[in-house]
Parts: sequence; structure tokens; C-alpha cells
Amino acid sequence: MRRFANFIVERRYFVLVLMLAVTAVCGLMIPQVEINGDMTKYLSERSPMKQGLDIMEDEFQEGDSLQAIHVMFRDLPAGQRETVARDLSRLPYVADVAYDKASEDYNRDGCTLYELTTEYDYDSDEEIAIEKAITETYAQYDVVIETDDADSSDSVTPALLLTALSLLMVILFIMCASWFEPIIFLVTIGIAVVINMGTNLIMGSVSTITFSIAAILQLVLSMDYSIILMNRYRQEVRCTADRRQAMKNALVNAFSTITSSAFTTFVGLLMLVFMSFKIGRDLGIVLAKGVLCSLLSIFTVLPGLILMSDKLIAKTAKREPKIPMKGVAAVSYRFRRPLALLFLVLMVGSYFLQGLTPISFSTEANSEIYQVFPKENSLVVLYNNQDSDSIQALAEKFEDNPSITALVSYPTTMGKNCTAGELVDLIETIAPAEDLDLDEETLRILYYHYFRDGQAPKLTMSQLLNFLADDVAENETFAEQLDPEMLDQIDVIKTSRTQIASPSP
Repeated sequence: MRRFANFIVERRYFVLVLMLAVTAVCGLMIPQVEINGDMTKYLSERSPMKQGLDIMEDEFQEGDSLQAIHVMFRDLPAGQRETVARDLSRLPYVADVAYDKASEDYNRDGCTLYELTTEYDYDSDEEIAIEKAITETYAQYDVVIETDDADSSDSVTPALLLTALSLLMVILFIMCASWFEPIIFLVTIGIAVVINMGTNLIMGSVSTITFSIAAILQLVLSMDYSIILMNRYRQEVRCTADRRQAMKNALVNAFSTITSSAFTTFVGLLMLVFMSFKIGRDLGIVLAKGVLCSLLSIFTVLPGLILMSDKLIAKTAKREPKIPMKGVAAVSYRFRRPLALLFLVLMVGSYFLQGLTPISFSTEANSEIYQVFPKENSLVVLYNNQDSDSIQALAEKFEDNPSITALVSYPTTMGKNCTAGELVDLIETIAPAEDLDLDEETLRILYYHYFRDGQAPKLTMSQLLNFLADDVAENETFAEQLDPEMLDQIDVIKTSRTQIASPSP
């Protein structure tokens, strides 16, 4: 350690230039680190949700992913609401607009909600163009535009990070013996933060949460190492007038204290790796690596910065607050047994209370729209096609649950046995009138020809669509009575009926 201290002090300019070069390279690497906002990637393989997502990815690859854009108008006149819905649907890159003038889900407390869908990803040029077009077109209106982008909801806001950094700097400025010391500390740990963030490239990707909080956590977790070395340097200066020798002695004497503190933090952070939720592994490795980077920076950069700024530190010296601790120590010693018992009771009580604490799995940011229109969460239940006979009963239980506002499933739509009247209502519910125009009288005739025995029992929509495509369109008598638009609709049915009638497991 003595040789290391001699090298760091005597070659401090070389070491500082070398570390700055490493910092610059790592700084260029930071934009190359992939930021993953999909928290499902960190689910345990044993998680039912993870297993279900894997099945969906394998079985439903052909499904197009649509992104949602929520647009809320305040104090929009009732006569303009449907016109705005039509105008929004005509915007470039907008696939569909959901709005119901009679529903409180879209009209509430003087606000009007439109749900736009697009096939383009969030933050893409096309999605940004949609938001820009809305903002420019309705500049005179009070409009709020929000998306369901997971990346934005999982990240920590810059204001929160700035507040944490400001509090840290205020404490350092108050407690340090020089006004310039906090600047040196911040530069030293800042170099370590840049190196840590750049070397995240070796991990392939890091989560949005890790990326947004790792820097400030690394800063506060390792700031005490700088304080320890600075205080030790002051002690050594009182013993020798040679500043360089004092720094060498400080490095040697503070090494065990700093490394033992860092090792404790390092091991504690690595324990996060064993979390079943793999975000712990992501966060634990990045923070543990950050502690090592801070340790390296403090032993290599800080000694040189202190020696180079020694005169400035002396000029900006101030009186540091002396907090009297003798009274606290006396009380702590005198009541050591009751205090130990008290903290034991608190520990046991806290253990039971934490089991009663509700756990929130939502990472949504504060939303102006959701404050007016509460968000409806979608839950997907997968089942094997071999269980299709029993899934109808489960679907009926879901429909009877007052907490469920809507249910869409094969047994309750395409696979539901319906009379002609019921099938008309179902078609109006799941398909716009212009896509499939069938009235009850026409369906009764189709039912009659489908069963051919004069009876008109129940029929599923899947059976009806296949019957239209295979029999009706090919029947000369019926074909002559079908208009071109209906024939076009049947052609669409022929193209997509395999996916409609035979869902994947």
C-alpha cells in the first residue's frame, strides 16, 4: 500500500489525465447502453405472468401491436365532440379513435376523452407527428395529451434527482471545513458515476429504473469515502509540513477504513442479485460496480485534486459545526439495556407490520387524464383449446363480477351460441355496422338454410362467417342478391377466417 500511495502522489498528474481519458471514453459509451423500459423482462421464470407472456409471444406473433394515445379536452362544447372525434380519426398515422358521446367513460366533469390508437411505436417520428398535429390543430383549446409509454412512467423525474442532489450539496456545504471541498468531492464521484454508467454497456441493457436512480444512489453511497480521506489528510497535515507526505500517510492509514466500508456496501448491494424479481440483479450489479468505480476514483483522483487545490481549500476555510455528542453518549450508555430492548421490540413489530403493508405493482406516473377518467386495466387469461368446453363457465363468472367492466373472449363472442336476434346485438357490439351489415330478418333466412331442417336453433358467429364464405357466396341464388360491398366483406372473411375461427392455444 505504501508503494501504491507513493505512485499516486508522485504521479498524480499522469494518473489524473489517465482517469479523465477513461472518463471521456465511458462518457461516449453511455448513449450506446440500451435502456429497457419493459419490466416484464425481469419477471421470474416461475412467474405465471412470465409464462403467460411467453405463450402469447409464441402463439400470437402475427398480431399487430397498437399503441394508445389519450387526448383530453377541457370544456369542449357538446356540439363539437363528435366532429372532433372524426377530425382526429383523419389525422395521419391514426388507426382508430374511440369515443362514445353517451358514456361517462368519455365525458365527465366537463372533460372529453378520446382514445387514439396507432401502429407506430412511442417516440417514433410518426407518433410524435400525431401529437404535434393535435397540438397545432387545437392550439386554442385546453388539451392534454398522454401515452401509455412504459419508459416515461418508470423513470425518476429530473426534478426529483435535482432535489436529492441539492440536499446532498447543502449538507456538505454546512458540514465541511471548506467551501471548496464539496466541489472536489462532487468532481471525484462524478468521474466514478460516468465510468460506471459507461461500463453498463457490458451488461447489454439496463432497466429504466436503474438508469435513472443509479447515479444519485452511487453518489450518496460513496460520498463518505471522500470525507474519510479528507479528514485523514487534515490529521496527517498536523503531523508533517510536507503536504505530499501527508497525503501518502493519509492514503495508507485510511485505506483499511475506506475499503472495509466499501466492502460492506458492495456485498449488501450484491444481495439484490438473489431477488426473484430480476430487477434486483440489474440494480444490484450496477450499484455494486458503482461502489468499485467510486473506490477507484477516490484512491486515484481525489488525492491529486486535494493537493492541487490545497491553497484554494485553505482560502475558503470556514468553521464547521460541532455537534455536541457527549450528552447523547451518556444517555445511550446509561439506558443501554432498555434501549436495546426497545429496538428489539421495534424490530419485531416492524417485521409484522411490513407483512401488512400493501404492495403496489403500478409504476405509472402522475396523470392528469387518469385523475378525471380512472384507468381501466386489462387482464389477459390464457387457456388451452382442449379446455374450451369448460371455459364458457369461467367466462360467465367473469361477466358476473362487478369489478369487471368488459369481457372479450372467444366463448363470449365468436364461439357463443346465439339466436338470430342475439347475434345481431353481438355483431353491433364487436363490429362497426359498415364492416358487417346484417339484420335479424336476413339472419333468420341464413339460419334456416344453414340447418336445412326448418328449425332455427342457436348459431355461433364463427359458424355464421364460415357459412357465408363457403355456402352463401358460392350459391348463385344468394350471390345475385348480395351487393358488391357484401361480397367484398365475404372476401375479407375468407382471408382471415382461419385466425378468427381457430384461435391459438
